[in-house]
Amino acid sequence: MLTSPDLGAAITFQIFYLDPPPKPPIDLKKTRAEVLSRFPESKLVREIPCYLSALQGIAFDLERPGANDVRITTRHALIPFAGGMLEFSLTAPKAKFEHYRIAFSSLMTSFQVEPWSGGKK
Repeated sequence: MLTSPDLGAAITFQIFYLDPPPKPPIDLKKTRAEVLSRFPESKLVREIPCYLSALQGIAFDLERPGANDVRITTRHALIPFAGGMLEFSLTAPKAKFEHYRIAFSSLMTSFQVEPWSGGKK
């Protein structure tokens, strides 16, 4: 986990090795339901394609109420790769989300992943 100096925003990254690995494209209906179950107090604001190296995934922007009437925004990105799923999340107050989104996007574009080979080794 990476946090901002004021502890107001956080970026997380996880690698899930899956057997068998998911086959692109992502099943949007299933993935949307899984994401909403992980963030039960959140409202889905939008879905956008996201990219990491030559791989395409999907990102979900979610909003939920926070303390002191502050709205919290999370961008949750999922990218399938040959061995499983990459998961990136940015959580920040809605008012500062765009500021932190730049760092989040820069982190994602810094990763290099081998292209999908269809499971062939």
